[in-house]
Amino acid sequence: MSYAIGGLALFIAAVVGLPVGRLLRARAARDYWIANTAAVVLAMAITAVGDAHGLPYLTAAGIGLGFGLLTGMKWGLGRVVGLHSSDRDA
Repeated sequence: MSYAIGGLALFIAAVVGLPVGRLLRARAARDYWIANTAAVVLAMAITAVGDAHGLPYLTAAGIGLGFGLLTGMKWGLGRVVGLHSSDRDA
């Protein structure tokens, strides 16, 4: 059952992350990386709380949330940022 919760969290987070990525298109690459960091920290916190309290459903939801947000934001952004980008902006 925890796999289903994780999959559902992944799907919902990807749907939420998609418009966030679209909003970040007009922003600097730095803002995208800040949003990525915030998504990872949030997912790690939820996963840690679930693991500390022995709640496998919450742990799976945290993992799904992290992957879903990162995937949704990248799909919504639709461009390369980082080392291999051709449009380097500070």
